[in-house]
Amino acid sequence: MKAAADVFSDRVRRVLLWQAATACAVGCASAALVSGPPLSARLMAALAGGGIAMAGTLILGHSLARADGKDGAAGQLWLYGGFVLRFLLALALLFVALGVLHLPGVPLVAAFGFGQLMYAMPGGRAP
Repeated sequence: MKAAADVFSDRVRRVLLWQAATACAVGCASAALVSGPPLSARLMAALAGGGIAMAGTLILGHSLARADGKDGAAGQLWLYGGFVLRFLLALALLFVALGVLHLPGVPLVAAFGFGQLMYAMPGGRAP
C-alpha cells in the first residue's frame, strides 16, 4: 500500500501533465484562431497561463503533503497557508503577465482557466 505522500505525488503529477497538455492545446488554438497580437506573444501567453496554473498545483501538493500526518491545528495551518500562497502567487503572476509583460489576455486567461479545470478530470482529482 502506498503512503499518503506517494498518492499525493501521483495525483499532482497527473494533474500537472493534464495542465501542461491543456496549455499546449490552448497555445495551438490561439495560434490558429486568434488574430491580432503576434504569434509568439499568443503562444507565450498560453504557456504563461498554464505555468501559473501548474505553480498553484505544485503549491497545493506541497501543502497537502505537509498537512498529512499533522494534528488538526497544524494540518489546518498548512492547508490555509497553502491556499493563501496559491491565491497571492496567482494574483501576482497574472499581474506581471498582463500588466508588466503585456501578454495577450485571451490565451493567458484561457490557459489558466482550463488548467484549473483539470482538477475535475477523471483520475486527475485534486491532490
